[in-house]
Amino acid sequence: MEVASVSLVRNCLDQFRVASDLSLNLDKSSMLLCGVDPNTKLQLLGALSYREGKLLVRYLGELLLQMMRINPTTCQ
Repeated sequence: MEVASVSLVRNCLDQFRVASDLSLNLDKSSMLLCGVDPNTKLQLLGALSYREGKLLVRYLGELLLQMMRINPTTCQ
């Protein structure tokens, strides 16, 4: 299901590129994934040719996600 949705987004971005002559900069683009099994994660990243990003938000010098104790099940 997720891979089909991402493929649809990819097709829309490709149509936008053709119509506008503008494209995404893959060096500046990444995908944030949470609560996704490893096989699906690889499929999603491959479908858009993105690298996996990290959400590194700091508050008072500490990583916010560590302070909140977020785990993959929180994102489901």
